[in-house]
Amino acid sequence: VRELFGNVFSVTRDEDFLSHESPSHEVVMSFTEGDGPGPDPIDLQWDFTGPVSSLWNQAVVEILLDKLHALCTEEKWTTKPRSDEYWKEAIKQKFNRIKVIW
Repeated sequence: VRELFGNVFSVTRDEDFLSHESPSHEVVMSFTEGDGPGPDPIDLQWDFTGPVSSLWNQAVVEILLDKLHALCTEEKWTTKPRSDEYWKEAIKQKFNRIKVIW
């Protein structure tokens, strides 16, 4: 998960998220209400003002899971395969650790 976050967010340490900008409240609400496009996979942003269970952050988790699968394939990881639920939980735990710092 550390490598995934480094790859997607261009960070090497959790503290690097201190300069992370969350999407605007208006953008998050528009997505939540079904009017907006949601997180951009190219310029992915966590909403650290909300919980990991928010619709926005759940969409980010799904995008990260897709990117994780791609990274595993591209880099031919030899780690023991884990379920999607395992990886989602690991991503959510990482979010919660970073949110404390942010």
